[in-house]
Formats: sequence, structure tokens, C-alpha cells
Amino acid sequence: MNKIQHRIVALSLGIIVVMASFWAVISYLNHHSMKYYQVTLERYLLLNEISTQSQAVLMVLNDYKLKPSTTRLEKLNTEQEVLMILNQQSLQLKNEHNQYLIDNYRGIIDSQLNTMEMMERAVQSNQHQLAQTFYDESVDISQYVNETTLSLLKMEISDHEQIYERMIHLGESITKLGVTTLGTVFVFLLILSYLFSKGITKSIESLIKGAKEIAKGNFDRPINVKANDEMLFLADTFNQMRQSIKELIQEIQSKAKLEKEVKEYELLLKDSELKLLQSQMNPHFLFNTLNALSKKAYVEGAKETSNLMVTVANLLRYNLRNFDLPVTLQEELDIIQEYIEILQARFPNRVKFELSIQTDQLDILLPSLSIQPIVENAFVHSIDPSEFGGTISINISEQPSYIMVEIMDDGKGIESEKIQSLMQFDQSRKSHGIYSVVKRLSIFFGEDDVVAITSKPNIGTCVALKLYKARLPSVRGVQPLTEG
Repeated sequence: MNKIQHRIVALSLGIIVVMASFWAVISYLNHHSMKYYQVTLERYLLLNEISTQSQAVLMVLNDYKLKPSTTRLEKLNTEQEVLMILNQQSLQLKNEHNQYLIDNYRGIIDSQLNTMEMMERAVQSNQHQLAQTFYDESVDISQYVNETTLSLLKMEISDHEQIYERMIHLGESITKLGVTTLGTVFVFLLILSYLFSKGITKSIESLIKGAKEIAKGNFDRPINVKANDEMLFLADTFNQMRQSIKELIQEIQSKAKLEKEVKEYELLLKDSELKLLQSQMNPHFLFNTLNALSKKAYVEGAKETSNLMVTVANLLRYNLRNFDLPVTLQEELDIIQEYIEILQARFPNRVKFELSIQTDQLDILLPSLSIQPIVENAFVHSIDPSEFGGTISINISEQPSYIMVEIMDDGKGIESEKIQSLMQFDQSRKSHGIYSVVKRLSIFFGEDDVVAITSKPNIGTCVALKLYKARLPSVRGVQPLTEG
């Protein structure tokens, strides 16, 4: 993997090498120029120092002439030694252009030193007139030293004029070279920085787009990065995180859905248990009373009334059984037959019932009271409101994977919005008959597609239940509920 750090280091090293090379060339040329300037300046300073020292010796010589003393003599000798040393150093100024002039210059300085020495002797011999003559001659020689110094300086300037011009031209060339080099390095660095940053920012933009898609809830769009550095590793890690979040959200949604279904089922169960508890108040008393009335009616010759009481007792006994225990389809149909008999007894000539069975798999299991609430709803909302009553039909057929139970009526029908509300849980609604059947069948069979409701205005409504064959005793090895 070509790491970003390696690329940055390589780019930095390249820039450092270019700048170091440029700095080395500039430093060499600058050092060479400074050395030349230093040598030239030292020549000028030496000539100026010789001229100045020549004048300084005359001042000390004059003091000694006027007031001779040992101290002043020592000072004079010191100044003369300095001038003598400078005269020796003047040999450094000699070249092919000023060789004759330098020799003459040195000779003049020697003459000044000799004349001053003769003046010292004249002073020591008290020959003041002769001393004055030698002093005047020393002054003339010193003046000639100054004039010769100026001539040498002019010659130095003249000799170095072309060199100065070349140095100025070289400096201008160095400046141009520096500007060109810096400009080239800047453009090169700008291009490399653009390409380098583009590679990184493009990958970052892909990551940002992926993050925005995730923020929108889209976890199916992978992040593709065309790189071979840490950005590729980051993109792969991001894709793994995206997949993990997707799986986690799916798991959370699944658990939330399951928890919602469990909660709804618990509410329905509590509601059913409450109703069951209310209906179980002193059940033996009710059974005994119905049986006593049935026998009394039979003795009195009211056989129809006696049979009706027995039917009511059977229906009551079926409703009071364990709500969670499954029953067979045959048992459910038997109790529906008794429920229809009670309705027909209460509403003569208003309720017609038709039953069509096209299968022999009536031992399939289902939750108790799964069909009766639907039949009751068909009567209450479709048959009873009608002036002429109506017909309730049950059609049972067999499909490859399930038994189809269709409960139909010929009432006024149900609006589509009402159908949707019946299939959904609403805690504010007093009755949850249809939804309770849907949820109990769904949990019992482990399938979502268990109930379908279709309705046409003024034609009727059909509620279709799918009883999956996985609940057949021959398939599951489950025994149907028996009366105990």
C-alpha cells in the first residue's frame, strides 16, 4: 500500500533537494563575490591606513621636535614601526598593472622613515635648524605619499571596474536565476499539490456522499475509492461499518416489530381474559339453570325451547374453555352451527346459513373462536341492519399449502378505509374482534398472510382465512383439544 505519509515525504524531499541545490549555487556565488569584495576592500583599507599613518607619524615627529623627551621618542619609534609594518604589507598590493608604482610607493615611505630618523639625530645633537629642514622634507614626502596613495586608489578602481561590472551582471543573473527557479519550484509544487490533494479530496468526497446516503437511511450504496493508500482502507472500513449498521437496524426493526406484536397480543390476551373472567362468574350455576330449564321445557312439551337451551349451554361451555388452547376446524364449525341455530331462533326467517366443505382435512388446528367472531360481525354489521335479513355462507376448500375458509355475507359491504382500520391495532377502539383473529392466526401459524378481506358495495363482504397445513396433526404430531 502506497501510504499518504510516504507520498508527502517524497514530495517534501524533492522540494528540499531542489531548494538545497539552488541554495548551494547561490551560496557559492555569494561567497565568491564576498571574498572578492573583501580582498578589494582590504586593499583600499591598507592604502588608506598607510596614508593615515604617514600623517600621524608627522604629528608625533613635530611634538618630539618641539619638546624632545624620552616618552615622546618612544612614541615616535612606535609609530615609525607601525608605518614600517604597513610598508611591508604593501607588497600584497603588487600586481602586473601596478608593480612599478608600488615599488616607487614603498621607496617613498622608506625615504620618509629615513628623513624622520635623521631629524631625530639632529634633535638629539641640538641642531635645530637641521632638524627643521629634515622635518620639512618629511612633510613633503608624506604629502607625496598621500598623492601616490590617491593614484593607486584610482588605478585600483580602474583595474576593477570591469570586474565590478561582471559582478553586477552576475548578481543580476543570480537574481533572475533565483526568480526563475523559485517560480518553477512554485508551479511544480502547485501542480503536485493539486494532484495530491485531488486524490485525497476525491476519496473524501466519496466518503461524504456515502455518509449522507447513510444519514438518509440508504445502506445499499457501497463506497468505491480509486486509491491505493489509507483512503482505500478507510473506505473498506466504512463499507463494513455501513453493512454492520444496516444489519443492526434490520435486527432492531425486527425486534421492535416482534415486541410490538407481543405487546399487542398481550393487550388482546388481557382483554380476552378479562371478558372470559367476566363471563365465568358462577358458570356451574348457569349450566345447571339452563339444564333445569331445558328439562322443564321438555316435560312441558316445548321441545324446541329445550333444544335451544341446550344449544346455548354448549355455546357457553365452548366460550369458557381455555382461550389459548387450539381446536380443530371441525370443532369450530360445530360451534358455529349452534351459534347460527340461536340466531335463527331469535330472528326467524332473517338469517340463512350455507356451508360448503370441499376437503376432508377438518382436523387441522387453529386458535379457538377464530371463525365465530367473524360470523358474528357478519350478522351484526350486514344481516341485522338489513330490512330483509341476509345469508351467511362458509366455503371451505383445500389449497396445496393451506386450507381456505371463506366467510361471506350479502350485506351492504365495507369501505376500504374501514377494512384497513379493522386490520390494524387501535387501543382506543372498544372491540378488536377482527384484529384479534388476524394477530392470533399470524402468531399461531407463524405467517403474516393469514387473513384477507374483500368487499363490494351492495354485494357483500368476504373474509378469507388461510389455515396452513403445518398445523395438521399428521404433520406436527399435535393432538386436537378434547373435552374433559
